Amino acid sequence: MTKTSAAFSSSFRFRHPSFELRHFRCSRNKNFTFRQAREIVPYLDQLGISHAYASPYFQAGAESMHGYDITDHNKLNAAIGSREDYDAWVAELHAHGMGQIVDFVPNHMGINDPQNVWWQDVLENGPSSLYAPYFDIDWRPLKTDLHEKVLLPILGDQYGRVLERGELKVRFDAGSFSLNYFDHVFPIAPGTYRYIPGPRPIPNASRSARGKRRSSKNAWNVVARKRHRCCAQLKKQSRPLMATSATRVVSIGLTNY
Repeated sequence: MTKTSAAFSSSFRFRHPSFELRHFRCSRNKNFTFRQAREIVPYLDQLGISHAYASPYFQAGAESMHGYDITDHNKLNAAIGSREDYDAWVAELHAHGMGQIVDFVPNHMGINDPQNVWWQDVLENGPSSLYAPYFDIDWRPLKTDLHEKVLLPILGDQYGRVLERGELKVRFDAGSFSLNYFDHVFPIAPGTYRYIPGPRPIPNASRSARGKRRSSKNAWNVVARKRHRCCAQLKKQSRPLMATSATRVVSIGLTNY
């Protein structure tokens, strides 16, 4: 239950003195938004419903129909509505003496959407990522070739055949390289930029004091060093973050809503 609902429960008395829960399940997605949920509150009230039991409404994959593939626990799902829409729905519940129960699984995230910043950072920086500890990844499996790597079963055919058909494409966008496979987007580790063949755009930041461009190789070495994470430094920076327990993280997230 969110902080809003909890506060309401303590300051108002439900019409059901026994506090017997009579909840109604509302699965949120682009076809059933906060506004639509608000419209049926009077009807639920007439049925004697005490709580709206909501599926996850945090930011999820663009086409998510259930909300469990969350990409950002700190944002409301834009496809479901705005913060104003959410507040209006909650106010309508309160006006009818009702509360809400939020169903979400803190350890569930969607990794197919490139908007999942945490996961993209892990793919780009491996165990050096600040977010690596939040994912259950075995960085030292029995197969040494996979040490400090993530193995993802996404290819639709043998690697060689996929490569020959040109289905794997390297792209440059917003100052970084990525490997694209149909709808999948995977960031390339900055430390390996130098292995990318062919001409590459030279960042504006690489101009020398005299206004001359450095060589493409040197320019991208500078960019790679800036983007690449130093594992030792990140561990030092992440100590305060990791000291925060999972319970505390969930509590902070729920407090926002």
